[in-house]
Amino acid sequence: MFNELLNAYSSSFALNYVAKWVPMPIFDQMGYVKSGIVTYSKYLTESSIRCSLPIEEKGIVRYFDLDRAMIETLIPLENGKNLYLVNIHLSAYDEGGVIKKKQMNYIINYVNRVYNEDNYMVIGGDWNQLLDPELLTGYGESIPYWLGTLPEEIYTLSFNLAFDSTNNTVRDLDSPYIKGKTFETLIDGFLISPNLEIINTKTHDLGFKNSDHNPVTVTLKFMN
Repeated sequence: MFNELLNAYSSSFALNYVAKWVPMPIFDQMGYVKSGIVTYSKYLTESSIRCSLPIEEKGIVRYFDLDRAMIETLIPLENGKNLYLVNIHLSAYDEGGVIKKKQMNYIINYVNRVYNEDNYMVIGGDWNQLLDPELLTGYGESIPYWLGTLPEEIYTLSFNLAFDSTNNTVRDLDSPYIKGKTFETLIDGFLISPNLEIINTKTHDLGFKNSDHNPVTVTLKFMN
């Protein structure tokens, strides 16, 4: 369906969830699951690679949890440089944040290894971590266990975080959505290399009509 709607775009799909049967929730089981993440581009892409992220490797949960991954898409530019678009979806229900920490270490190491003055980089998606740390002060004891916080190492990079602090991007799934009562927060956005200027970041408040997330867009300008 998406390919038909976006038939002028190229697409790269990476599996991150394949399970013969997911027995949760008990009274409305998900059953067979085969899904993933996708990157669409109207520009010529030179390559797209699925990169496996660290995941839980022990216990029965391993058989029903997502095989977290990211897609690295490389777009050659007219100035001879390359644009790296990195599509991510990090772990959610990770009590204690152990897996999230490993995944963030992977991303930080990836940035340090791949980024240089000959390219630009945008890493975007569902971080499952609070992007605006100032929001923490308002949550008190109501913060859910699945909501992580970004490690301090992310702020030591020369990269900039792009998010819209005026609108929430995700809602809690414990019960049907009721505006003003259901827990909402901001976990979707972008990590932008320093040679890209952030013009605007906007969360489109659709009231979580189609998903437990609202879509986020960012407008960028090449600085050199």
